[in-house]
Amino acid sequence: MKRIACCLLALLLFAQYSANAAQEKTPIQPPSVLLSFLRDNPNYHLLTSADIKDENEKKTFIHWDSNGGFKNAIFRVTDTNRDGKDDVVAVVVKNGLFSVLVFQAASNGYLPKPFWLIQDSQETIGGILVRAGNYITLNNLDCCYTPWVFAWSGSAYEMNINLPGAYVCFAGTEIYSNEDNKSAPKYKINEKVGATVVEIGRQQGEYRWYKIKLSNKKGQTGFVLNDAFFDGTECAELKD
Repeated sequence: MKRIACCLLALLLFAQYSANAAQEKTPIQPPSVLLSFLRDNPNYHLLTSADIKDENEKKTFIHWDSNGGFKNAIFRVTDTNRDGKDDVVAVVVKNGLFSVLVFQAASNGYLPKPFWLIQDSQETIGGILVRAGNYITLNNLDCCYTPWVFAWSGSAYEMNINLPGAYVCFAGTEIYSNEDNKSAPKYKINEKVGATVVEIGRQQGEYRWYKIKLSNKKGQTGFVLNDAFFDGTECAELKD
């Protein structure tokens, strides 16, 4: 019963992501850059249902594959880094291990090497979706986990990064005038507040700095570490 409930939640989440998908130009046949990679790396092949061994995961995969919301999900052709050029994202499999890679478009085709979001993972990856705002969502098919979400930081595809324009929520933290939490804070936030990401800052340990603009009447701006960020219904209520 618990697994059924988890699966229903996972399907609802992925349906929500599908509703917010970016405009895509995915062809029926894989693009030449992807075919070239597979030819040069014969140990890899595009994801198929035969790669999914768990019967419950296979049912989830087939559901999306046959109902239109997740069609052609083994690869996508769309912009993933906000440069206006169409990139290629694909799920490939080698010896039962799953990978997701991105071929970024360049002025004369594509960059010579792909970016790996996930490489040779034992976690089953059942497909991909590029959401509005250039977030790449991976369907990991394990119903009790929410889909993994990556986005381009400017140098790499990172999991759970917030792009400029994203709405974030936090509480009990300091906001600084620069990316230095050893300096005197600009002001301290005690209550739960929402803000819009203005720009992505530098990485600091396992956290990242963001320049944000508070959604209150004053609309203060400053830099904050995302160690105090939270999501879910409480954040949605703040946005409303």
